[in-house]
Amino acid sequence: MHSSISLHRIVIAIAGAVLLSGCGLATADAPVLIANGTGQLPMSSYRFRADTLTPDVEQVVRSQYRQINALHEPKKSKRVANFLAISGGGGDGAFSAGFLNGWSAKGRPEFEVVTGVSTGALIAPFAFLGPAYDDHLRKLYTTIGDADVYTSLGPIGVLGQSLYDPGPLRTRIQSELTDGMLDEIAAQYARGRRLLIQTVDIETQIPYIWDVTQIAAKTGQKRQQIITDLLLASAAIPGLFPPVRVRVQRPDGIADELHVDGGLSAQIFFAPPGLDLAKFEIEYFGRPREQNLYLLRNGKLAGEDEAVQLNTLALTNRAISTLIKSQSRQNMDQIRSSLAEQGTQVYTAAIPDNFSSKPESMFDTAYMRELYRTGYSIGASKERWSSTHGTRSVVPARHTQR
Repeated sequence: MHSSISLHRIVIAIAGAVLLSGCGLATADAPVLIANGTGQLPMSSYRFRADTLTPDVEQVVRSQYRQINALHEPKKSKRVANFLAISGGGGDGAFSAGFLNGWSAKGRPEFEVVTGVSTGALIAPFAFLGPAYDDHLRKLYTTIGDADVYTSLGPIGVLGQSLYDPGPLRTRIQSELTDGMLDEIAAQYARGRRLLIQTVDIETQIPYIWDVTQIAAKTGQKRQQIITDLLLASAAIPGLFPPVRVRVQRPDGIADELHVDGGLSAQIFFAPPGLDLAKFEIEYFGRPREQNLYLLRNGKLAGEDEAVQLNTLALTNRAISTLIKSQSRQNMDQIRSSLAEQGTQVYTAAIPDNFSSKPESMFDTAYMRELYRTGYSIGASKERWSSTHGTRSVVPARHTQR
């Protein structure tokens, strides 16, 4: 949710972070992540570290592949696997919303795995469930404004937990996460499909990937609050929005963790580094499947040449935006590099370099509508994908059908 944050908000947020270094977070009524009526839900099964390959990750992948393999007997397996990863970007998420809806008009595939971080985490559930939720996605990024996302806390915010209260966004998320929608997400878990989002534990500085599909399937009546908390946490920029308390059951007891924007660790993600999917493909399917990973970047990839005023505020803003853009490119290059050896085809789409409009606020409705239309046009085009470095690559027709 970074790209549309105005200059003075960033600087005030930095000042606020320094001032609140000794402040605590008020106790929240957070549900414990345990299984409904069956005892503890092992923490390793519904979340795992995003920054390192652990045995827990391999167990998660094995469980998923067993489900896929069993579902597709006697054919043994699907022969094509499509994956989608959606980046952060705040109001620029309107680009991915439009792109996905435009792609639907031309035949969008079903994704075996969908990942999202920050604003991408808010988009991910709709993308995961497919074109039936396109209208929800359109409304989310073309009808809301700043007042629908947060309220300002004024000067008090600098001395508190954050400058803004994301209460309106929490209400919006809860209204979207109906029992019907959660049931649909849960049903996909048994099919071997996964909806994953990323947050960062701000106290341990560890990034975590959460399996929303399993949480929807196994945490009972508390699932709406748990998933709402995780989606809100993934978009909680420290200083601007308060951290979200997530209460988990560990072997040594219940622990309260403070989770914030997953973009602190990565602007876009797919899997922990070093995960060799080809190994599991051969083990469960006899040979690697055709794999396609689609990366949606809610921002521009190329540098933008613009004059910068020589003052502290302007230079700080420019430095932060440069850092975010550089991180995004590095994340995408790392994903592409790690999957290239496994034969995975990686396709990228980002806001066009010639898109010149600028938002007047974090969630400028007019700006988001224009960006949505741009995304829709690209998503509906035949040449919707390019490589990380801008080389155009046309998606074969067989990739555009489910």
